[in-house]
Order: sequence, then C-alpha cells, then structure tokens
Amino acid sequence: MAYPRVQERPATVVRATPIGYQAALAGMLVLSVLLRMVGVGRYPGLIYDEYYYVPAADVLLGRKPPVLVKHAVAGIDPNLLSHPPLAKELIALAIWTLGNHPWVWRLPGVVFGSLVPLIVAGIAYQLFQRRSAALLAALLASADGLLLTMSRVALPDSTAVPLVLLALWALVAITRKLRSGEEVGWLSWIGMGVLFGLGLAAEWIGGQAILLAWVWLLASGRSVRNTLRRWVPATTIVPFLVYYATYFYAWPSGYHQSWLPHNPFIAFFKLQWLMLKAMWKLRFFHPWTSNAWTWLGIPRPTALLLSVSNNQAIRLMAFSDPVIVWFGLAAMVAGLWFFRRHRAVWLSWGFLMLWLLAFYGTWLTTPRSKFLYYFTTASVGLDIAAAVGWVFLWEAAARSPWRRVGKVLGVASASVGMLSMLYLLPLWVGMATPRPFYHSVWWPSSWNPRVKAASVSQTQSFPLTYHPTSQHVQAWTGLSRPTGLAALPTPWTMFRGAPTHNSAYRAAWTLQRGYALHLGTAVAEAPTVAGSTFYVGTNSDQLYAVNVLTGQVEWSVGVPNMAMTAPLVDNNLVVIGIGNNGFRAYEPRQGWIRGQGANGVMAFNAENGHEAWYYATTGEDMATPVIHGQVVYEVTGGGRLIALNLETGALLWQKRIGGFDSMSSLMMVGHELYVATNLYLHAYPATRSTVWAINVDTQKVSWRTHVRVASGLSDCTVAVDAGLVFVAGVPAISNHGQGTRLSNKLFALSAATGKVLWSRSLGTGEIKVLDQEEEGIPLAVHGVVYIGSPVTHQLTAFSEARGRLLWTAHLPAPVTGNPVMVHRQLVVAAMNGRLYLVNAANGHVVGRDPASLGPIGPASPLIVSNALLQSTLNGDVVVQRIGG
Repeated sequence: MAYPRVQERPATVVRATPIGYQAALAGMLVLSVLLRMVGVGRYPGLIYDEYYYVPAADVLLGRKPPVLVKHAVAGIDPNLLSHPPLAKELIALAIWTLGNHPWVWRLPGVVFGSLVPLIVAGIAYQLFQRRSAALLAALLASADGLLLTMSRVALPDSTAVPLVLLALWALVAITRKLRSGEEVGWLSWIGMGVLFGLGLAAEWIGGQAILLAWVWLLASGRSVRNTLRRWVPATTIVPFLVYYATYFYAWPSGYHQSWLPHNPFIAFFKLQWLMLKAMWKLRFFHPWTSNAWTWLGIPRPTALLLSVSNNQAIRLMAFSDPVIVWFGLAAMVAGLWFFRRHRAVWLSWGFLMLWLLAFYGTWLTTPRSKFLYYFTTASVGLDIAAAVGWVFLWEAAARSPWRRVGKVLGVASASVGMLSMLYLLPLWVGMATPRPFYHSVWWPSSWNPRVKAASVSQTQSFPLTYHPTSQHVQAWTGLSRPTGLAALPTPWTMFRGAPTHNSAYRAAWTLQRGYALHLGTAVAEAPTVAGSTFYVGTNSDQLYAVNVLTGQVEWSVGVPNMAMTAPLVDNNLVVIGIGNNGFRAYEPRQGWIRGQGANGVMAFNAENGHEAWYYATTGEDMATPVIHGQVVYEVTGGGRLIALNLETGALLWQKRIGGFDSMSSLMMVGHELYVATNLYLHAYPATRSTVWAINVDTQKVSWRTHVRVASGLSDCTVAVDAGLVFVAGVPAISNHGQGTRLSNKLFALSAATGKVLWSRSLGTGEIKVLDQEEEGIPLAVHGVVYIGSPVTHQLTAFSEARGRLLWTAHLPAPVTGNPVMVHRQLVVAAMNGRLYLVNAANGHVVGRDPASLGPIGPASPLIVSNALLQSTLNGDVVVQRIGG
C-alpha cells in the first residue's frame, strides 16, 4: 500500500488561508461555544469541587463565602495546599466583573474551553500540515467528553487545560520554524514561556507540559538543540516568574498561616514542597475514583452532578469517548510504524506519543487516588491522533488497489466514533434524559460508583447486592435484660419510634449471639426494627434490610445519594430521605439551599427492596420524615414542608417555611408536627433559627419561635413530652486559629404556644469539624430531660417543668445521640465508641460496655428485647446481646 507523502513546507513561505477553511473553523468555534454555554447556569448551586473553588474566589475578593471556610483570611487563597491560585483568581475576576452567579463562576472555563478547537486545529496543522486533519481534530475537540464537561464547571482544569494547549501550540510552531531554518526571536520564546507559566499557575498539569517540552526540544534535531541558550530559560525561568507572580496577594504581608514562614518568598518555596508531598501520596475513598490503568479502556467516569427525578435523570459525567480513544491510540502506533522512514511525519507522531506519556504515563507513577478527568489533556492528543489517522487512512486508500476497502473502513470507523459521541453527548452536558434510557441501551458496570465493600454488583435501578462481613461481639452482661418496655412500634412512623426519643422496646424474639456487621462506610443514624428485620442506610448511598437474629442481609439497594435518615416502616414500605450537606444554590429570600446532587424521599417494598416510588426535592432530605394518617411529611433543605401520599409518593400539598432543615427529624404529637430550621442569608452565624409547630390537618402554622442561636438548631431533633418541646442549639461560635470553640444551650418551649419557658447552658468547648454534630439530642421522659454535648464530656439532667439542674455526669468522651432509659438507668453512646451506663437518679456512671464499637455520631442506642443495636461512623452496625 502506498502512503501519502508529507513534505516539509518552509515556514517562511506565507500562504493564504482558504476562505472555506476559515469559515469551517468559525463554525467549529460556534459549535464549541454552544455546547459549553447553553445551560451552563442550569445547575444553580455548587457542584462537585466547586464547593472549594468558588468560596476560595470569594475569599480572594474579601467577601463572605457561601459556605464556611476554615481559617479564611480575606484576600488570601484558603486552599493553598490543593492547587496554584490562577484558576481561582480567574473565577474571582469573573465574579468581580459580572456578579456572583453560577453561570459567572463557570464563565472562565466556558471562554477558554470554547477556544480549544481553534488551538487544537493549530497544533494539528503545525504537526501534519493538513487542513483536513486540523478541521477534523477541531471537531473532535469541540465535543470531546472530558474537555466539554470540564469546561462547564468552575474547576481548575477548565482553565488549566486550554492554557497548556496554547503553550503546546506555541511549542510546535516554534520547533517547525527552527527545523525549516527560520530564526526565532526572544519575544517568541518568552511568549511561549509565559504560556507554560500560566498553565502551571492554573494547575500542575503545566509541569507535565514543561516536561514534554524539554523532551521534545532535545529530540527535535540539531537546529533546535542549538538554541539551548534560549529555550532553557523559556521553559524554566520565565514559567517560574509567571507562576510566582500569581501569588501576588501574599507579597505584602505573607500567607497568614501559622504553618508557613512570615517571609513570603521563603514561605512560597515551603508551600510548594508541602503541596507536592500532599498531592503526590494523597489517598482517600471516593465513589468516583478511577484506576489510571483503566483509562485507555472503559474506565469509571467522574460524576460531577447526578440528579434523578421520578421520570428523568440529569447526569453530568466527565469521560472520553472510548471509540475515539481506541482509534487515536491505534492511529498513533500505526503512524509511528508506517512513517518510520519519513522523519518529519514520524517526529510529529512521536510528539503525540510523548504527549500521551507526559499527560497519561506520569499518572501511572504516583500512588495517589485519581479521577478520570486527570486524563483530559491526554485525551486531546488522542483526538488529534484519531483525526490525522482518519485523514491518512482516506488518502492512503485513494492510492491503494484496496482503496474501496480502505475507504469503507475509514468511513465506518469515523461513523462509529461520531455516533458514539452523539449517544454520550447528553451525559457530557447534563441534558435531561428518560431515567431508564442509558441502562436500557448500554451502560457498562464500570460507569457505576465504587462502593467501599468486598463484593458489589449493580443493575438498572441502582440495586447493589453486597454480603457484608461480620464478627462476634461480646455480650454486655453488666446491663440486665430490660423488662416492662413498651411494645415495638408497629408501624414505625417517626424518629426513634416516639416523640420522647426513648428507643427501648420489647419484641417476641430473643437474640442468641451478638455480632458487628461491617457495611463499609459511615452509618450516621440508628437502625429501625420491624419484626425480626432491621433497616439501615449508609453514607455510601445504600439501604440494607438485615435479619436481626442472624445478621444475614435480606436485601440491599443503592440510592442516588447518602441515606442518613432513620428508615420508617409502614404498610409494607420502607421510607427514607436522601441527600447530603453540600450547598447547591442561593435565593435572596430563601437564603442557602442545602443538598447537592439527587435529593428526595424514596419508598421501597419492605420484603424485597423493590423501589415503590421516588419523589425528588430541591434540597436535601437528611432529616427523618414522619408518617401520619398514610401521609409522609418531610422538611427539605430547600425550606419546604411536603406532604406525600404513602402509597404512591404523589405530592398532596406543600408549604414554604424558609431556611433549611439539616437533620432535625420531624416529630408528630396528635396533629401537630414539630421541627427546627436554620436560615442563612450569609455564612455563619445563622440569620434566623426557628422551631415550628404546624397543624397537618389545617395545613397552617400553629406557632413559630425564633431562637437566638448562631447555629445547630436544624441539626437537633426536638423531643416532646408533657406539653413541652426541647431543642438544643449553639448560641456562640468563635475561631481562634487553632480550632473552633462553641457553646451549647438547651431550650424548653411550650408545645401549645411556642413560648420559651426556660433555657440552660450546657457548657463551652472545642470541636474539630464545624457543621457536624454541634449539639446533643435530648431525651425527655418521666419529667426529666437528659442531654449530652459534643463540645464537653458532660451528660446533664434537668427537670422538665422548670429547668432545675438535677445533676451533671462527667464522661470520658463527648456525646451527641440521646441517651436511652431502661430500669431507671441511662445507656449513653459516647463519640469515642464506648457505651456507658449512668444512674438516672444521680448521674453516677455505674457501668461500661466491655466492647469498643468504633466512633459514634448522632445515632443513639436502640434496645429491642435483649438486643442493643448501635450504628458507628466506621461502617459497623453492632447488634449486641445484653443481660446474662
């Protein structure tokens, strides 16, 4: 077969660019802009890692960020260890110029990303001198899955990749001039160095580009190597100066960080070393991490946004078209082989191979956890390789006796590539599609999230089958088997099973052997028991049904977001809420709306786990709903009380109450629904914190009471007893540079009027992570209210009627979950993973569980017959036998 001859064209010869070529490039630019710009503001809140970079831009501007930023110093990048500052500075510039709107956050990525097809066309033309290949490469780049998706979000990659590509365009243009004998002036070299510096200052993929430049310049022949005195400074000194200049905000007074020297120049170098150490070996569990060795196959994408409603799904997923990747890789190998005697063309193919090694091969050398979008720059090189491969295949076929076969092969492979791009396009731009569409056509298992478990299989409607490991747990003989308990709630319709929160019940069965069932990830809330089955959700988006007596999983199902509510069981349905604590949007009257990704209330068949219905909400549903009269009530992270038909999930009515409910589960007494919310019009402290009483029969607010706290109220589930409502909050928060110090306070309100009858301080202390377990949950029973605190090591008892202090018990660790009373003794779950037995009359600690269960969050113990069930943050549900 004869292959097309490619001749070097002297760079000194000025050739007019055909009008058709210019018009085609203009069309590519328009297509690129439309694909990136249309609907970019449709995602109203912070998505994926925008949670870090948009607040960082606000801090750089000296503004209050939309979410809490620890140790924020106005004008200083708060994410010093994550990425260099340029990308965040560009987001800040956009906000300063056009206002603080979601589409503005993402505008730098849209603008830079829209220019990528022109840049790619320039690179392809400089390498292969084929306008047809340049146009085809531009077309592939305009709809490249990774490029396109990352251009639509406010992440460093959205600006770093285009800047790096621009630097590579300058590099190949300069080397082509040098190989043709033309002189390259200092300004051209400096300009190239500036571009490399800007790419490096946006993200460290600029370092990969500089590595590629060094290898390429050394391998490009004597004419290039002879310019060593120019290109070495252009690829070292100039990029460094540009990179350093982007830290300009620290020049006057340093970085204001205790772990960095005060001298800004010395601090700069220490910062870079700390960044390298942190980034090189950073390892963590994340459902969307991807093994770099799979990136050339069908790897796990990075899901930036998942929003699943009743009938449709919106997925914004970053991954390359595998057909383009495979053909580009094949074309690269074929080009190096077939053009091995054509030095100029072989060097061009060699540049693309070096490109792949620099932007992909280097990731294989680091042990850190990785995401597929790290492959973005490498995928562009494969786009160029695929485009040139198709053009050369067509040209070669025209000169071959097998021309018909060659043309058919070329057209067929290109058609498959284009069809696959059209099929995947909705996933790259976040277009709404019918919910089951992709799973019914083609959805490889590698596109599902990772689960922190030993064995996982996934199918269409998010089901996961997993057989957790378990181990024996020693019985707690020091806690005698309780008698005289209330019957197990059937149905189980509210948090803890009762408005007092005393979750101790009797059942017809007896536990023979205790065990700890490892579910692989944090379990935030306590299980719910119905019959001999317990139901529990996890932070890795799963719901389990487990036989409480044997520990065998009866069924498990995956859900689109974290399942942090206590499951409710009624009418053979298991009802949960899903969501997370990220903030998604801001409205002037509503304030911040909480809950990124898919949020909603879901119901499953209690016997087999089949999904019965799903009602999607704007804002999270982390608070446990309540069921009353065959209606499910929930308050969302979007500040709405919704009433859903238990059988169908249909919306019956809704009421806007403002603010958001985090994990203040709904309590129902008679026809009155009680719940607490926070309203944040800015960052901390809360603008308003409110306890609500709403009559579900009349659908009217019976009363609302604004409680003077800075935070926490919407995380505390109220306890109701003897006509009183008890809730805890955080009156004061301070950050002294070494940690966060906050106070706790307990409030007693009249259930009839909402009047605050009394309030009592619970002490002040340190907390490691703000916005997680800031206050305890009360237990109100027998005329006494008991409450622990995550900021002190105290458990306190007050009389319900007047708030008289009865006693204070000092424990070895803080407490968040409410105590549970059995035999006038309190079972208390401390956050250090130990359970303590406290005398309810005097506060004396009279016993301790012999087993260490692991860290415990807001989940309280659940006692059923002779079994104690306790959820832990290390992924265990402990089912422990109590008594002899």
